[in-house]
Amino acid sequence: MLDEPQQTATVADAPGFVVEPFDGEKLHRLVPAGFDTVVARLSDSLGRLSADEVNVIAADADGHEAFRATVQARLGSSGFIILGVIDHGAWLALFGHPGRLERWFVGNPLIAETMIAEDRVAGLFAPVELLLDEVGPEATRITIVRPSTLIGGGRSATLDRIIAMLDAKVLALIASAG
Repeated sequence: MLDEPQQTATVADAPGFVVEPFDGEKLHRLVPAGFDTVVARLSDSLGRLSADEVNVIAADADGHEAFRATVQARLGSSGFIILGVIDHGAWLALFGHPGRLERWFVGNPLIAETMIAEDRVAGLFAPVELLLDEVGPEATRITIVRPSTLIGGGRSATLDRIIAMLDAKVLALIASAG
């Protein structure tokens, strides 16, 4: 497990906090398909399991192997499950902002375990988030922050290997949308 960041800085609005700057990398993919089509394509390769259900499975499991088996049985063909959705478009429409906009939480607790075992702060960035934005009748933009720009940072070769695999899996999931 990685140690606490050693870099400290004086920050006027956050005295006593350790500051660890990092640069995230946003990736956008414009899919030439309607929002419903993109949602269907992504959903076809995702298992479904809410974050609350993951907690119940963990509480009921008789050890990590039972947890692993239950989660693996629920994974989609992408190796991910959708843990939740925030439908920003539903409430934005009330303010006169048209178009659908959803924030998806997509992950795999078994991958998360391998990352968090190396660096507990990786838990801040698990699961991965996808933003699905209806930009036209036949156009949907998918945006993510590349996991490897949030987690690891070269402090652990093991973690960097796991994150590279996660990057590839997330990009493959998005590519499956078209």
